[in-house]
Amino acid sequence: MRRRAKKNTHTPLASEAIARKDVAMPFFPAAYRKPAQECGGWLQDKESLTKRAAEHYLANALGATGHATTLRTMNSGKWYIWTVDTTTGTFEIGVSVVRLPDYLIVREYPGVGSPRCEYEFVCTTGGDIRFITRQCTP
Repeated sequence: MRRRAKKNTHTPLASEAIARKDVAMPFFPAAYRKPAQECGGWLQDKESLTKRAAEHYLANALGATGHATTLRTMNSGKWYIWTVDTTTGTFEIGVSVVRLPDYLIVREYPGVGSPRCEYEFVCTTGGDIRFITRQCTP
């Protein structure tokens, strides 16, 4: 009787998938991604990076759409607080850059009752950025 190998059900984090060439990121082919450490333009422009992260969080964690318009920083530039106007109201989304280049921490500001999400990211060879959820906790 032949035995089948047990299928690996572990879904790799973005950093694991990038480190292991044999693991393809779901939805994002290896030929079109770069590790976060190679996202030079995005890592240097924290305003653009945090704006995209805030809009991603709004759509994916809170289920709303809108564009971040106003920015203020806190804690010596460790937190970027974006104001986002939507059809259902105005949100303030905080994005922490203290864990760059590994991941971003994003949550609604001041954070009472909203999910706290950690996002890794990869960059396309065309210069775009994609966020991958590490975890979201209440």
